[in-house]
Amino acid sequence: MMLKGPRDIAGVMLDGINAFYTKNNPQSIKLIHIVVFQPGMVKDFKRTIQQKAQGPQPGIWAKFTGSNGRVVVVVVVVVLLLVIVVVVVVIVVVVVIVVVVVVVLVVIVVVVVVVVLVVLN
Repeated sequence: MMLKGPRDIAGVMLDGINAFYTKNNPQSIKLIHIVVFQPGMVKDFKRTIQQKAQGPQPGIWAKFTGSNGRVVVVVVVVVLLLVIVVVVVVIVVVVVIVVVVVVVLVVIVVVVVVVVLVVLN
């Protein structure tokens, strides 16, 4: 199956949730939150859920909607900030490793030069 865009991705994800819900019939599920990392995909998720909720068997899709029928989708910006922090930390660690390697190479060169000078004298 070739996914062509955000609507297809939303549809496949929501169908997976529906399959789990239909197969297991969990009684403890009261509300389902979907975290969408890309703000541009929120509209596609909302449309897909609304289409499924208005279909012949809304079932689980009612759990995605509030009492007024509006779709509840959570966009988490904090996760994006955490990803940025992790990337910055990785960059800092790589820079520190490069600096340590350069210092070790300089020390090796200095030791070799000193040894060569001592041997030649």
